[in-house]
Amino acid sequence: MLIDVTGVFYKGSGFFIFLTLCILTSDASSQPSFSDVTLNKGIQTCQNEQEGFGIGSSAADFDSDGDVDLFLATPEGDRDRLLVNDGAGNFQNMASQAGIDVITRSRGGLWFDHNNDRRLDLLVTTDCFRTACETFTTLLTLYQQTSTGTFTNVTAQAGLTDPALSRDWHRSGVAAGDLNGDGYLDLITGYWEGPVKLYLNQHNGTFIEVSQSAGLGSSTEYRGHWQPMIIDFDGDGLLDIYFTIDFNVNKLWINQGNQDGVPVFADMGLISSCDNNMNDMGLTMADYDEDGDPDIYATNIFRNGNHNVLLENQSTPGNPACVDVSAMAGVMEGGWGWGTTFFDANNDTHMDLVETNGWHINGWEQPIRLFIQNFNNLKTFIDQAPSSGLTSLQWGSSLLALDMDRDGDLDLIESVPDACARNRPFDLPLGIYESTLDNTNLDKNHLVVKPRIDGLNHFAIGTKVQVTIGNRTLTRWVTAGTSFLGQEPAEVHFGLADLTSIDQLIITWPDGMQTIDHNLAVNQLLTYTHTPFIFKDDFE
Repeated sequence: MLIDVTGVFYKGSGFFIFLTLCILTSDASSQPSFSDVTLNKGIQTCQNEQEGFGIGSSAADFDSDGDVDLFLATPEGDRDRLLVNDGAGNFQNMASQAGIDVITRSRGGLWFDHNNDRRLDLLVTTDCFRTACETFTTLLTLYQQTSTGTFTNVTAQAGLTDPALSRDWHRSGVAAGDLNGDGYLDLITGYWEGPVKLYLNQHNGTFIEVSQSAGLGSSTEYRGHWQPMIIDFDGDGLLDIYFTIDFNVNKLWINQGNQDGVPVFADMGLISSCDNNMNDMGLTMADYDEDGDPDIYATNIFRNGNHNVLLENQSTPGNPACVDVSAMAGVMEGGWGWGTTFFDANNDTHMDLVETNGWHINGWEQPIRLFIQNFNNLKTFIDQAPSSGLTSLQWGSSLLALDMDRDGDLDLIESVPDACARNRPFDLPLGIYESTLDNTNLDKNHLVVKPRIDGLNHFAIGTKVQVTIGNRTLTRWVTAGTSFLGQEPAEVHFGLADLTSIDQLIITWPDGMQTIDHNLAVNQLLTYTHTPFIFKDDFE
């Protein structure tokens, strides 16, 4: 079948119109396959059990050498780990050399360029949950990366000192995004039993806390916050915030624009039916139904009527709307759910779902669930975890999908909060599950796109990337902060089955400009760089 596609391709300061004919090629489906390679990847040290509800890991190419590295948060008494990738998916802990191997309890981390010097900095979160708060001087630590690849603690200078006020305040996840459109990344974080905090970037390496003036609730409004994500949910060009809430309604804060430079949000969870009210914990978003907007998946504890929730996005600009399609999709039943992510597990072009489960009490040892989108009945899923080799019963919290060995398929990284705590000899603080599609003699074509900006927000957080294959459009977003206390790298992956070319690629940058390319070969990692237009007003 042939279709016509017309668009504008921006390149440098010029543009041109093109017309191309796109050919719909056949689909192919394959069985996903994973192998537990943790012991072979340099992760061979136990750690203490983390007090509280989970621990996070954050993935990014922090040293800009082309492969994905990991920051692993650790319990008090254990040193944080910076796992540097050698390019083949093997990791070496370089935290000591980098200057970030502290022994204070950490809960999670986030890679982001806080001062726009094109080097990724690291925000480390912690809490004094169920311990002596007076030993914690701050619950946030910002490490600024230097030109030599080491890190300097700039927390106080940045204004991010967050005092430990209550041993009941368990740290939630953190996300970054340019919420007021000034080119600088802002931060949203909070506590499970405590307030939300929005830190607005001041362009000089400092932040101010603006949650109340931004409409995110009072400082005494406690809910049970778990994981935020920053994404343009309703398609109006402004970044919004979604927050999973334990024991209460989820929050969907829709961006209303700026007031005196501060982004102002309206809580539209209730009127949009996006405010699920269960024990929502882990969070991921993707366009699983291929209509161009991000759908929501949140994990829960499967009991007493609670279940994992798939909310299909039916928004129009300025009018967010969700429909719960969990039962129809077959993704309700997980277990004691934590981290989760959408990804194409078998490179068949369709988005799949994976989630961690478990709890460190008898009877809640549960395996990962891998929901593969049913090729014969799209928008429904079948759990293929056992047949895919995902059978571990360890309690996993954060869960990330990334291509650690650059072989074209996505691997899984699982954080394990109670590693070595139960005297089991092979428990480690990570579970690394390598995708072995390349050993199955099945088609696994792919494309990886790295959007970058020659200017502010260099890592292009908030960018949307779309590829057209015949009469279908696949959509991905570059975000910072997801899953459960986790983060995936600033790149997007498309599984392409047996397709040999891509009709069209469209990158919509945070400033609304688009880069359009066409007739692309598969099995590439492509970096696109956007140079924003500079207007006279930018200097006034």
